[in-house]
Amino acid sequence: MLRVQVVGVIYLKIAIMGHISIDTIIFRDSKKVYRNMLGGPPSYASVVASKLDANAHIISIVGSDFPRSFLNFYEEMGIDLTSLRVVDHANTTQFKLIYNGEQRELFLLSKCLPIEDIESPSDAILVAPIVDEIDESLLSSICATYDVAFMDPQGFFRTSSLGKVRVKPWGNYARYFKAFDVVKLSEIEAHSLLGSIDMKSLSLRLMKHVKSILVITLGSKGSLLGLRKDDRILLYKLPAYNTHAVDPTGAGDAFDAAFLISLLEDGDPLWACALGNAAASLIVERVGLREDFTGSLIRERASTIYESVKRLV
Repeated sequence: MLRVQVVGVIYLKIAIMGHISIDTIIFRDSKKVYRNMLGGPPSYASVVASKLDANAHIISIVGSDFPRSFLNFYEEMGIDLTSLRVVDHANTTQFKLIYNGEQRELFLLSKCLPIEDIESPSDAILVAPIVDEIDESLLSSICATYDVAFMDPQGFFRTSSLGKVRVKPWGNYARYFKAFDVVKLSEIEAHSLLGSIDMKSLSLRLMKHVKSILVITLGSKGSLLGLRKDDRILLYKLPAYNTHAVDPTGAGDAFDAAFLISLLEDGDPLWACALGNAAASLIVERVGLREDFTGSLIRERASTIYESVKRLV
């Protein structure tokens, strides 16, 4: 397994593929508006990776409108930008997110070019499209290139035209899910695939379509973890960490990075899921991309979560 050595210290290296975005976040309850916020899976996931002593390699594309200050932020965090393309005469992907209590409306304001490159000297890859920017034909190549591949297919469940973003079923999902070592879905995405049935039944049905590990995140209710072990399917429920959520943006991306890094280090999916829930709990406590936390705090919260794991099947 590949490692990156920096001044005598050896780190894991993960690739993170998906569009970086510039977000406008609006809270209707408080009437607060936050503009020009750095977002997208590569941003949130790479920050969590750096806190967990891993090196993040971003595979993404932005336009000439992307602020230099954001590039400086990545560089100061030690994030590898050698596979980040800045394209003239293109606009960076931009979203407007409107929160009304726990409800969210999502508007796509601009969409950057598709991502075409997949090469990165990394231990594993997190594939996290947000606007269908990764062509489905690339997915099998991605899995063949990396030893461990994690998919968070959020962008494949969204309309990709400008304007209000709606959830759509993703056709042929099983063909690609089976190629990835880990597949993570939100509760909404899981229901869009198989309808409004109870989460336990839904999880067991979805396990038929994944290679080995399935995660369904449930927001403030925690997460479900499905594992394929020999001829058995195991299903666990992990609670969320009890905290006050201010902004849920990026929580899923934080979960992804923590889960993948932990899985590479320890090989224990239950601990990885607890670490993912813990990382998400820290992200939601502030508006926008947060980096004022430590890896030890993530692990401390994960220990609390791990103590309350329940086996369902």
